[in-house]
Amino acid sequence: MRLVLFHNLAIEAPAYEAAEALFERAEYEALFIQENCDSLSEDFYCDYGLCHQGRAMLMLRHMRQGQRFFSGLQDAKQSRKTIFEALGKAENLFQKGMTVSPSSVRSAFLLCSVRLLKSILKSDNDIFSNPDKSIDAKPEIVRQAARNFYLQRGFLRHGFSPQQEYAFLLQSIYSKAKIHSDSISSKAYRPTNYFCSAVTLWDFIPFARTASIAKRAVSLLETAKNIAQSEVLYDLYIYSNCRTSIEMVHANEFAMYIDKALKMIKDYVGRDLSTMDDQEIIESDGNLSSMLMTLNF
Repeated sequence: MRLVLFHNLAIEAPAYEAAEALFERAEYEALFIQENCDSLSEDFYCDYGLCHQGRAMLMLRHMRQGQRFFSGLQDAKQSRKTIFEALGKAENLFQKGMTVSPSSVRSAFLLCSVRLLKSILKSDNDIFSNPDKSIDAKPEIVRQAARNFYLQRGFLRHGFSPQQEYAFLLQSIYSKAKIHSDSISSKAYRPTNYFCSAVTLWDFIPFARTASIAKRAVSLLETAKNIAQSEVLYDLYIYSNCRTSIEMVHANEFAMYIDKALKMIKDYVGRDLSTMDDQEIIESDGNLSSMLMTLNF
């Protein structure tokens, strides 16, 4: 819990130097756990990895805002290197989380997200310095990263027809999502579980998106918003995985993120989903994939 708290304090710190000190505190908490606990869980590796991922994304945010700390060319070059190193550490920890878990739903989601982030950042160097550019990439870049991930997990099989491959992958995703959802009792975590399920369908799909996928993603997002808003009277904060990092946000703020995600899907589809056949392919304009997990940061 202290590791997560220091992580959240770092993300909300008013200055980058203060954030660095708080991330170091989180690091010491993780080292203490490693040295004193005989058995380390998937959640430990995920939360530890998220500290490194959060550090990378905070540095990226400062770079994109043109902070003086990153104004020099050497600073920018070194900062890009530091970001990729932090994402690499996060990737390593998420893989360890997958190793110790029989279902590995949470760690697998985070592993895929960090690999997609790395692919996106490598695809366009201007993302580091231009705040007008979304943290996003062309659909083919995103799909290839997702395809590589699912091949490694055994969710894509050689010898399947495209239709069989598509059906088998979706069945595997739905099955894993149900296992994870059935294991959750915390009201503060349940909304983000639905959000992450929508992200898995929308962001991590290695095929062209269909109307069926869009409809299911919209349904998941609307469920996440409804759950979050139902808890407003209790002043509950949501354990949110929006914006690529774990944050404790008020239910109203979480609902705003979901509204933004719904708008991103609506804008991408460009038509009324209710009038579309489930198997209809949603053609992209070839520019960006419209990634929900970053919410354009």
